[in-house]
Amino acid sequence: MGGKNRGMVSFVIVLVLVCMGFMELVESQSVMTWGNVLVVGQTSVTGSSSGRTGTTLSGPQSLTLVDGSLVVADTGNTRILVYGQTTTINTNGVSAISAINAGTLTSAGTFRCQGLGTYTNGTQSWIWAADNTNVNFKRYSSPFRFNQPSDSNGPSISNSIPTQITVDLKNDLLYAVDQNYNRVHQFALSNLNNPLQIYGQDSPTTTSANKGRTTADATTLSGPIEVILGCRNDIFIIDSGNSRILHYPNTSTTTADYVIGQNSLTGRNGGSTISSLRTPFGLEIDETCNYIWVADTSNNRIMKFTAPFFTGMAASEYLGGSLGASANTFSGPSDLHIDKATSRLWIADTGNNRIISGETDNITPSASPSITASVSRTASTSRTATSSRSRSISFSPSFTPSRGASSTPSATPSPSTSPVPSPSPNPLDCNPIYSSLTTCYHDNGLIVGP
Repeated sequence: MGGKNRGMVSFVIVLVLVCMGFMELVESQSVMTWGNVLVVGQTSVTGSSSGRTGTTLSGPQSLTLVDGSLVVADTGNTRILVYGQTTTINTNGVSAISAINAGTLTSAGTFRCQGLGTYTNGTQSWIWAADNTNVNFKRYSSPFRFNQPSDSNGPSISNSIPTQITVDLKNDLLYAVDQNYNRVHQFALSNLNNPLQIYGQDSPTTTSANKGRTTADATTLSGPIEVILGCRNDIFIIDSGNSRILHYPNTSTTTADYVIGQNSLTGRNGGSTISSLRTPFGLEIDETCNYIWVADTSNNRIMKFTAPFFTGMAASEYLGGSLGASANTFSGPSDLHIDKATSRLWIADTGNNRIISGETDNITPSASPSITASVSRTASTSRTATSSRSRSISFSPSFTPSRGASSTPSATPSPSTSPVPSPSPNPLDCNPIYSSLTTCYHDNGLIVGP
């Protein structure tokens, strides 16, 4: 066979192999199962108007569950709304029942809150709110009511934009995220004045994104949003400005060992393929740590990743991916929360001025009342913990995250088109199956368990 023909055959073989690889990659991701969808803040799933009443919202940027009740940071209206038990929310447009930092359901609140969460000690539940107006955190104890005074302002640190608090009761730790200063402080719960260590910076006085470098690495941060606790004393940090999720193998290290959303720990550019993210704002992990849901904010989609987790991995399922207001389209989703009591995923769809919820798979119904957890976007029901995070709103016509990130949201990002090489997983980096941790209650932060 002549050289020309051999070259053509080789080209065809390579093309076939590439196509087979591409098809395998595309087929590995499917549309997320999502049913019985309902919305809060709108009267229908296609509504997107804003308002300030008991049944309307304006740019909600965070939500959490406290003792089974839905609590929403109605950021554009500078108020925190409390709704009834999620098990009783079964129709569109239900009304809030109180506002923690406002006198009525039609009045503006006293501060702009962009991050919510709760935690519990088993008998008492609290909520942490990131107060961007007064540049601090505020803690409230349940039961919640109108014009409720706070009982704590959180850690004694200088916050450029207070973003989130996550409480780890198991290890007696508290994490405070400071978005604009590109860092996360870790404190002992017994001493909130002096941090044990700082993620993203080499000293308490430095504040530059990626430590002033042009590239990211395993020790840098750019516009961090949230800290989430894993199941084995590990933590995740949403590094939004670098369009990635960082994993830290234990609570004593500030060096990440793998990254989701980038092909390496030095990657920082946003993308819209099945293995990339663009300025993510929300993260949720199921209590077995087998599934991670990410609010991929600037791509207007929800990404679901299935264990084992490793650098450069592709999502297994997705929901959304184009700008819109419907049961399957979003505008800058910026927070999400698992509700085991109803087998639902709750999403703060900021640009559409709504909270949208639907039943989905891999959420096991809870047989007993959920505990609560959260801390300024800290935890959740039937786990415990959360953390507050801060987000700036701008959604005209589409939500544009304003947090120092360089990426620009795409109006119609492709949910999965470009094949991206996936590195082989490192067994030491991958979360195993945590089926034995049946009492490991966690959610976006705090763990109460063994």
